[in-house]
Amino acid sequence: MNKYYFLVLFFVVTHSCSNETDISENPIPYAKGTDSVDTISKPDSSLAGQPFDTTAIAQFDSIRVDSLSVDQDDEEDTESDSIAIVPSGSDSLQDVKTEKEIIPETPIQKPIKPVVEKTPVITKPKPKKPAEFDYRTMNLDAYRLGEKLTFDIRYGVIVAGTGVMTVDKEFVYKNRIVQRVFFEAKSTSAYSWIYKVEDQYVSYLDKYGIYPWKFIQKIREGSYKKDTEVEFDQVRGIAFERGKQYKIPSYTHDIISAFYYFRNIDLKAAKPGSIIKLSNYSKGKVHPLDVRVVGWQKIKVPAGTFNCVVLEPMVKAGGLFKNEGTLFVWLTNDQLKIPVKVETKVLIGSISVELSKIEGINRSIPAKVSK
Repeated sequence: MNKYYFLVLFFVVTHSCSNETDISENPIPYAKGTDSVDTISKPDSSLAGQPFDTTAIAQFDSIRVDSLSVDQDDEEDTESDSIAIVPSGSDSLQDVKTEKEIIPETPIQKPIKPVVEKTPVITKPKPKKPAEFDYRTMNLDAYRLGEKLTFDIRYGVIVAGTGVMTVDKEFVYKNRIVQRVFFEAKSTSAYSWIYKVEDQYVSYLDKYGIYPWKFIQKIREGSYKKDTEVEFDQVRGIAFERGKQYKIPSYTHDIISAFYYFRNIDLKAAKPGSIIKLSNYSKGKVHPLDVRVVGWQKIKVPAGTFNCVVLEPMVKAGGLFKNEGTLFVWLTNDQLKIPVKVETKVLIGSISVELSKIEGINRSIPAKVSK
């Protein structure tokens, strides 16, 4: 079994699927909650605006040039001299007449001041102030702390494993309030002797904006092992992985955060063929992830019968997984958008994931059909 199949079935990002289900293009009326507990108060805006803590501080140098001073020279006065004119052939000094020599007057010139060019002051242009990060807030209507969903993973008719998705913790991470989403997929003891799977994924989701600050991945599938840890600096648009930095757009998702973000999107006005665009980070690259609305359908799974909206994730070439086919995802057609079923075909048979148990949801599920 492909080592990614267990993960793929829980997140909107992969392989191929069957067209055997009867999906209606006419929407089942969007289920609205009737209980008072369905109404959620808006998050505290003061907490939602807490800035992300980053130690990176830009420093800039300045160049100082001292001004040059020029000394002034004093002016000098010049007087003409008296010269004795002695006539030729005269022996007596008495016969010598003195006469003031007439010298043409020459204008007295002031000393020329040296021309000193001032050294231009060189200053670095002031860097443009980066745009202030918009700490977005969303309507937190889909899930709450304590939600736990359990799934059966089937290979054909055989239950080959189980999966658990839970929002299990809430805490402060780098000055932001985050909720930890934990996903684990394990093969059953009966199937492990054929192909043992123990996968774990963790995402630190911003409580108010539903985008990740950290992502951890631990894969153990057969002999294959892989560990990944990514720090997201959404403010500066950088992902840190394995000692390297990668440029990312704001609100870039990991594979878990993309799914929980999608659960909070309003699909009341969606029509068959509508496209919801997301972006997903993996291995130093940001991949586009488009999700198409297929239609609406009522389906039965071990956890009950539900009215669902049917979606088709469309992974383009170069995405997180190879574009080998089609994947269908069923979510409850209400504000909770609980994942009910995922199905895809493989080379031999098909793999499906079906909701088997719901815990930690202390409110009505409008899309659940009563017995």
